[in-house]
Amino acid sequence: MVKELHKCGYGNLRVIPSISPNGLAWRCEFIDQKKQNDFIASTWIESKMVENYKVEMKLSPQELADLFIKENINFLEHCKEKNEEYEHWYGQMVDSLTEKELPYAFDYGEYFYPTDYWLTTKNKKIVKLLNGN
Repeated sequence: MVKELHKCGYGNLRVIPSISPNGLAWRCEFIDQKKQNDFIASTWIESKMVENYKVEMKLSPQELADLFIKENINFLEHCKEKNEEYEHWYGQMVDSLTEKELPYAFDYGEYFYPTDYWLTTKNKKIVKLLNGN
């Protein structure tokens, strides 16, 4: 969905994925590049699943992005602008994931030290951009 939002001109939309303290849930927060506004995306996505009786998400990434724009335009206005470096990195990162593999910047269950990489649920390292994003 974020790749589609980037294509729609929301290039300053950043993603901060994490693992819950008990390790049973993946969380995703959106922030704008200036880190002044945030949005708990995983809660929003879960609400869409509840509306559909907690079945597997049937919306395509584009359909989900269109719905997100419709319901959250106030947040997205802070993300409006191209950011080719981040968009390229994010697109490559997403494309490198395998089915059911999720990235995370940190694990709430462990003491977190900032690193120059994210991990995935399949223990793969994803190198972050040099500017820390």
